[in-house]
Amino acid sequence: MSTDNETMVGMTAILGYARVSTTGQDLDAQLAALTAAGVDADRVFTDKLSGSASTARPGLASMLDYARAGDTVVVTAIDWLGRSVAEVTRTIADLGERRIILRALREVDIPQNRGGMHYEE
Repeated sequence: MSTDNETMVGMTAILGYARVSTTGQDLDAQLAALTAAGVDADRVFTDKLSGSASTARPGLASMLDYARAGDTVVVTAIDWLGRSVAEVTRTIADLGERRIILRALREVDIPQNRGGMHYEE
């Protein structure tokens, strides 16, 4: 269901997050993949920055703040959720604790509210 340019599943939102780590890269391929996966362009949060693991990512922070239980977060690759394995793991755990579903387009989907993992082709 789509209302006012917001993609909804029941009463939950489908959100996207895209990031590039250098200023020479662009987000076009990720944005196209998120759109193809059903994420409305108005619900995609982005970061385009370079720096160290401690560099703030305002797009990711905004998306995590906006997301609610039952929402689905879609990323093209799971490694965009952090700059280290520890940070990615913490972000996935946080989403799970908050009952937010994570869908990584290049990896196994992680349906937080059902437990376990599954792969969709």
